[in-house]
Amino acid sequence: MSGIDFFQVVLSSSIIASIFTAVVSLKLKNLDYKNEYSKKILDKRLKAYDCIENQIALMKTMVVNFDSNGYYLVFDDKERNSTKIQQNFFNTMKNSIWINKKTVLLMEELSDLLAEILKKKNNENEILLNICKETYELLIQLTDELENSVRKDLLNLHNLKKFAKQNFY
Repeated sequence: MSGIDFFQVVLSSSIIASIFTAVVSLKLKNLDYKNEYSKKILDKRLKAYDCIENQIALMKTMVVNFDSNGYYLVFDDKERNSTKIQQNFFNTMKNSIWINKKTVLLMEELSDLLAEILKKKNNENEILLNICKETYELLIQLTDELENSVRKDLLNLHNLKKFAKQNFY
């Protein structure tokens, strides 16, 4: 092998190695970008589900009145707790784009029930106990369904492809 042939082999090998290195580097950067993007999406989803967890806790909180009767915080007007719960629903729904569609529908149903309770309390001046009796079972059912839906969602929170398929038509 002559010097020129050897030089051509070394030069072509260097060019091929450089091209290979550039392609691998681009692929790795693209993969790194996708991973960082997925982390940001996952962080947003975690924040949204944290809001839901807070909402569930508020909906399940019981208080005791002067007669030692327990009832849910949503029915308590002393501290305007029902308004706080409603505001928390708003903050939770702000992040609904990051939440599974079924869970969002349950939150909307629970929010509608809360609005109905507040309307009865404010407009009809019904006795608190009657409102509690009317809506207690549905409130418990919807809160439990929401909690179960959140648990199920959290198992697949990392699976962004599955999330996208469930939330888009």
